[in-house]
Amino acid sequence: MPPAIETRLLSSLEKVFPDEPGRGPERTAGTMLRNEWHSACLAVRVGGRNQGRVPLRVSVASSIAPWVEVRKVGLVPSELPCYGEPDAGFLRTTPGLYPDVVHPASNDASWAIPGRWEAFWIRIRGDGALPPGTHDLAIRLETPPVGLRSDGTDDSSATCRTYRVTVRDALLPPQRFEFTQWLHVDCIARFHGVEPFSAPFWPVLERYLRMAADHGATLVLTPILTPPLDTAPGGERMTVQLVGVTRSGDRYGFDFSLLDRWIDTALGCGLRGFEFSHLFTQWGAAHAPKILATVDGTLRRLFGWDTDAAGPEYRAFLQALLPALRRHLASRNLLDACRFHLSDEPGAAHLARYRDAYQLVSSCLGGLPILDALSDRSFGRMGPDHIPVVALDHIGPFLDAGIRPLWGYYCCGQDREVSNRFFAMPSIRNRILGVQTYVHDLQGFLHWGYNFYNSRLSLRAVDPYAVTDADGAFPSGDPFSVYPVPDGCTESLRLMVFHDALQDHRALCLLEDRVGREGVLALVRNHFGPDFSFFRYPMDPDPLLRFRDEINGLL
Repeated sequence: MPPAIETRLLSSLEKVFPDEPGRGPERTAGTMLRNEWHSACLAVRVGGRNQGRVPLRVSVASSIAPWVEVRKVGLVPSELPCYGEPDAGFLRTTPGLYPDVVHPASNDASWAIPGRWEAFWIRIRGDGALPPGTHDLAIRLETPPVGLRSDGTDDSSATCRTYRVTVRDALLPPQRFEFTQWLHVDCIARFHGVEPFSAPFWPVLERYLRMAADHGATLVLTPILTPPLDTAPGGERMTVQLVGVTRSGDRYGFDFSLLDRWIDTALGCGLRGFEFSHLFTQWGAAHAPKILATVDGTLRRLFGWDTDAAGPEYRAFLQALLPALRRHLASRNLLDACRFHLSDEPGAAHLARYRDAYQLVSSCLGGLPILDALSDRSFGRMGPDHIPVVALDHIGPFLDAGIRPLWGYYCCGQDREVSNRFFAMPSIRNRILGVQTYVHDLQGFLHWGYNFYNSRLSLRAVDPYAVTDADGAFPSGDPFSVYPVPDGCTESLRLMVFHDALQDHRALCLLEDRVGREGVLALVRNHFGPDFSFFRYPMDPDPLLRFRDEINGLL
C-alpha cells in the first residue's frame, strides 16, 4: 500500500510541532478583504517508517491561484524557550525544536519525514485586484514515485483538501499605526559577508527593508552614528555610521550623502519614516556612542565609552550635528518623517541625566519628536516633543494619566500575562496586540529585534538557525523576526502573525470611519468582554477569528 497522507486544515494561529498537529479544531474556511493577506496552516503527516525524508509536492488550483503561495514551515532549536516559571499561556516550556522559519517558496516541491507532522503555510496575498466572492482552494498533496513494486505499481500517494475563502468587497485603509523593529546593520554585513555601505551591501539591505515594509513596518532605525545598543560597556560593535564627520579645531563639518542614499533606498522599499539611532548609551545616557571623525586628515574615534555624555566636548558636537541635520532634512521635506532617540530603557536612577540629555537635544531639534523605551512613570512626558514608549506590563499608569501620544513595546521581560511573540507562546498572544493597541489608543509599537544575530551585549555573532536565544540570554523569539538567506531574508511565523495583527488594527480603523470609535469599542466588548485589556484577552484563537469574520461582514 502507498504511504497514507494525513492532513489537518488549521487557522494561521496554530503551531504544528512534529509530535502535535496543532491544538485547535480544523478550520476549512475564512474571510478577507481584497487588499489584505490571509493565511491558513496545513498540517501533514506522511505514513511509512525506516526511511529518511521523502519528496512531497503541494499544489493549489483555484480561480485566485495567482494570489496564492504555499511554503514549508521549518523547525529551529530553542535552548531557552522561557525564563523561570512562566504563566500558563505557553505552549511548551522545555528546550526543543519549534516551528518558526518559513522557507522561501521553491516552485511547489518540498519534503516530509514520515511519521512526524509537518506544516505548510498557505497565504493569499490580496493586492486590491483580488476578485470579491467565494473561492475554493483545491490543495493537492502527493509523494512522487521513487520506484516500482514487484506488481508494477509505484509507491506514490496523493490526497486533496479544500479551503474556501470569501473575499469581501472592501479595502483596508493605509496603516495609520506606526510600527518599527530595529534593523541591525552589523548583523546584515557580517552574515552576508558584505562591508557596510559597500556596493554589494545595498541590494541585500533592500531585501531586508522591503520585507519589513511589506509586513507593516513604517519606520527604520537609521544609524546616523553607530547605535550604542546591546553593546558591552567598553566594547564596540561594527562601525555603521552614516554621517561623515570632520573636525578642524573646534569646528565640525558633516557629510550627509551616505544618509541620503539610505533614505532614498528605504523610501523606495516602501518605508515612510526614519528613527535616528540613539545619541547616548543604553540604560542611562552616561556616555557617547562610538563616533568616528576625520581630524587633520586622519580618521579616528572621536567619542565613545570614555566620553562623559554631559561633558562640554560632546555637548558641543551635538549642538553642531543636530541643527545641521535638521536643516538637511528640512531641505528634503522630511521633517515630519523623522524621530530621534536619546537612551534606551533608562531607569529611575537615570532620570536627572536623561532630563538633561532631553533638554539639550530638544533645544537643538526645534520640536522634532523624541521617543524612547522607558517604563518608569516618573519620566512621563518631558515636553510636547517627547513620546514615551512603554513596556506593556508597565503601561497602566501612563494610560491612566492620559498621556498621548503613547507607544508600547515588549522584549524579553514581558513574559507574564501580556502579549508577546516567543516561540513557546501561542500565536493568538502575538496577534491579539492589534485589537489591544486600537482599544487603548496607542499611536505606535516598537520591538528591538528585527535581525539581531548576536549574543547578548554583542560579544559574538551567532547563527540564527542554530542559536535563537542570543546565547541563552533572551527567550527564543525575542532577538529576531527574520532569518537570513543567501540573497536577503525570509519570514518567521511570528512576523507573519504580527502582520495579521496590524491588518486587524487597520480593519478596526476602517470600521471606525463607518460606525465611530464608540461603536467599534462596543463591538470589542461584546466579543471579548468588558474587561478586555493588555492583561485580559482570550487565549483561544476562535474568538478573534470570529471577530474578524464579523468585522469583514460589516465592511
